Amino acid sequence: TGVQTCALPICDRVVTLIYSEEEAASMDEVQVHSLGLNGLLELSAADRSFAPYEESLFSSAALRYSRNLQTPEANEKIDRTVEGLLAALAPHFLTSGARKVLEYLIRVLGVHRHNSATLLECVLPYHSTRWFVKVARLLQSGGSGGAPSPYRLPKGAVGAWRKLAA
Repeated sequence: TGVQTCALPICDRVVTLIYSEEEAASMDEVQVHSLGLNGLLELSAADRSFAPYEESLFSSAALRYSRNLQTPEANEKIDRTVEGLLAALAPHFLTSGARKVLEYLIRVLGVHRHNSATLLECVLPYHSTRWFVKVARLLQSGGSGGAPSPYRLPKGAVGAWRKLAA
């Protein structure tokens, strides 16, 4: 069954993986949803195991979803589904489709805050890439106006990985 109730979180800055803050700020919820769904369909074309996530995480009801308004049980169910999708995404992390899906998951479901350990597990094999550095920055800041993540990276880690990825 689908996800229910809200819009993108409101914070001082737009959290994004693949866009500049300015580009991301110009996108509305429908555009972010379309982007994520497009990425999921790209992945599903190559691997049918992604297909079930279309209904559970990418339904049109997801545009009205807010984790802050859900019961702990509802959030646990979403966490299990998101964690399954992140595990499936891991081998595809460097593809455009996977990054589109991650952009959606970050901006709509706040996976960088709510599922940070699983997100880190998903991207850790790619520690020498610029995409890992971008995810590490999101995890470092907590992705919402500078609030620290519970998975705070050691001081200097992002800079060191940035040099490796260059």
